[in-house]
Amino acid sequence: MTDTYSQLVNNGMGKTVATRLGLPRPATLRRYEKGQPLLEAPAAVGTVADGTSGQAARGIVVASGAEAVDATPETTYAGKLGAVVLDATAAATIDDLEQLRAILAPAVKALGKNGRVVILGTTPAEIDDVERAAVQQGLEGIMRSIGKELRAGGTANLLWLDGDAQGDAALLAAPLRFLLSSRSAYVSGQPLRVRSAQVSEADDWTRPYVGQTVVVTGAARGSARPSPRSTPGPGPT
Repeated sequence: MTDTYSQLVNNGMGKTVATRLGLPRPATLRRYEKGQPLLEAPAAVGTVADGTSGQAARGIVVASGAEAVDATPETTYAGKLGAVVLDATAAATIDDLEQLRAILAPAVKALGKNGRVVILGTTPAEIDDVERAAVQQGLEGIMRSIGKELRAGGTANLLWLDGDAQGDAALLAAPLRFLLSSRSAYVSGQPLRVRSAQVSEADDWTRPYVGQTVVVTGAARGSARPSPRSTPGPGPT
């Protein structure tokens, strides 16, 4: 559906007519604009069990200029949230999943329009313990269920972190920033894997590939990776 239709049925008389006729009213998505903040409202950041990536996620949120608040089962949110980030990398039992549910329930309820939910887990294929591997695999189903329930442009995604990538803010920064940003407006219900690699932090997160050559390896899927070769141009924006 075009933006014109969306604007028509979500405003003024058009909204009234669309409601009475039962016409679909697609959410107005937050789209990327140069200079916009990563989030327009605070992000609730929490940790299940003894995860080590929650603190790294909080640091990334704060470094972006957004506010980070604690996400716990007892937290009462005074206003709307822009995102929920939950570190479940250490979840190993059914009780841990119950703690996850208790943290997520009030936080997801407090999400505003175009809210983001990002769950951090441990790559199941790397886990030898059967119960813990099953719990981590279950995070995908939980994430997809949340994604189906979200409205008003909300998205939910899962980052599976390899063991040697956990707690590393440099590795987590790019995928987490992308999923929290307006650039990911059409990305939801996706489990993505983060592996250990040598990375350097971008000088300008609005133009992360400046000075690099970008090689598109799967144009139909929209995937791309930077080449270490430098290029004299300003780079893609």
